[in-house]
Amino acid sequence: MTLSLLNAGARPDTDRLENFLLGVEGVCDASAWVRGETLLATVTLYDGFQADAGVFQDMCRESLGEVNTPQMILFQQAMRPAA
Repeated sequence: MTLSLLNAGARPDTDRLENFLLGVEGVCDASAWVRGETLLATVTLYDGFQADAGVFQDMCRESLGEVNTPQMILFQQAMRPAA
């Protein structure tokens, strides 16, 4: 997301981004927020899953558009729930 998008009135939809991220295989939790002019996200992955921020950003851009694409994604691992 660029400053010009925010200045032009385009606002990221953090709920939509979170719901999208939660639909990605291996994701057990996701949160998104805006700090200043930057859209950020945290993604928690089930144990054994790996992710690449660039790939996630490309998926967001293709599905949600530039304004809903986080500039930075922090990944963390979680234990897979017992069956």
